[in-house]
Amino acid sequence: MNKVKIISTIGPKSSAQKNIKKLVKIGTDILRLNGSHNTLNWHSDVIKRIKNTTPQTPILFDIPGKKIRTTEIENDIIYKKNQILIFASYNIKSELKKVLVNKKNFHLFVKKSKIIYADDGTLAFKVLKINRNKLVYVKALNSGILKNGKGINIPGFDFGGKSLNQKDKKFIIFAKKNKVDFIGISFVESAEHVNKFKKVIGRNNIPKIISKIESAKGLKNLKEIIEVSDGIMIDRGDLSIETSDHSLAVRQKQIINIGKELSKPVIVATELLNNMILNKFPTRSEVSDIGNAVIDGASALMLSGETAVGDYNYESVETMREIIKSVEKDLYQLNGELSNYKKKNLSKFEHSAEAIELICKKSKINKIVAITRTGFAARSLALREFKIPILAVSDIQSNAKSFSLYPGVKGIFYKKKFKQKNLDFFKDILKFLYQEKYINNSENILVSALAYPGGGNRMNHIQTHSVKYLIKLLKW
Repeated sequence: MNKVKIISTIGPKSSAQKNIKKLVKIGTDILRLNGSHNTLNWHSDVIKRIKNTTPQTPILFDIPGKKIRTTEIENDIIYKKNQILIFASYNIKSELKKVLVNKKNFHLFVKKSKIIYADDGTLAFKVLKINRNKLVYVKALNSGILKNGKGINIPGFDFGGKSLNQKDKKFIIFAKKNKVDFIGISFVESAEHVNKFKKVIGRNNIPKIISKIESAKGLKNLKEIIEVSDGIMIDRGDLSIETSDHSLAVRQKQIINIGKELSKPVIVATELLNNMILNKFPTRSEVSDIGNAVIDGASALMLSGETAVGDYNYESVETMREIIKSVEKDLYQLNGELSNYKKKNLSKFEHSAEAIELICKKSKINKIVAITRTGFAARSLALREFKIPILAVSDIQSNAKSFSLYPGVKGIFYKKKFKQKNLDFFKDILKFLYQEKYINNSENILVSALAYPGGGNRMNHIQTHSVKYLIKLLKW
């Protein structure tokens, strides 16, 4: 198992049952659906297909948010450099090619000579004029193709609107009803923004929240956003446009380091293998980009168009898996660990993770078994750069599935409820893991747990065992 996880986006090219099954078989850890594309009925059908095909694979559902997108484009708009087009909030009759957007009064957010970007900044248009009919005339700065549902960016402009609107609530209710494991929130700007979504989700905190960092405001409030989120996604497309292409590499490292400091997983997304949408092989810069994301300490890497609409979706997953595998192997051989990052400020409850790391390094431990209801133990251990696999066992199925986002962690659901007044269930869990072949008789394991669960987020119990001896002693 690679430590860094792979997220694959499901789209028209990968939504069939056989495609879903193969994507997971060849290395996908989490499947993503983008709520900005297709209908909710389409997403509902795909979610059912995923649950029937690979029920243990977690689902991430991206909520569109307030991002401006092209809309009502039935046939792709093909244009040339220097061609004049019209951007508008409403349909019009015109001999010029028109681009409809889903933002009311779009003309109020642009000015003459401003640059409008589309499709993660790959397309650019210069504003020539805004006429009295609220039409925005632009000149194309490069040749390209505009498709339906593509994002629009105008750096420096705040498009306003509520951080949680009725459309967002509709998508949250859909996510809860369909029992997805994570939701992605776009353009998160503050902790308050996240907490509003949490309030709608409810006390059980399912689905978990992945906050997408895509703007200068999100960067400014980065630490408070990470503290209240279950995970972070670096959407490099929007982030590079809203801030600067030139600072993107530094921003990526900054976000990952703060995520590690706060023990929260960080997903790196956008154009990791963009060349493989149309080509069978990656560019060398893409191979290097993925390798550097692993070295930076990303918890997961995400494929978008590569698996959603790409001609080489399987090859993209296989390529990413092999790059991650190779980089992790080389790093372990060179350093004995994945990175040189060491968490500076441990909470009093995280010192157990530090002790476990020391035990594993000094002893011949093959696997860690983290018995954890909420996932605190799994999260704390996952971000300590263990080389050995972590089996995180929970008696709450939705929690167990969510552990798959943590690097190097396999989430496992145990049907019987954990006991609070004694520790007898420990040996039952270990027997279950042996019977299901998660552990075997040649291994030495370390068991970490919160003895007498209900006492908060901490680990207060550590055991080491030879599985061979347990089999003999407990007569498995």
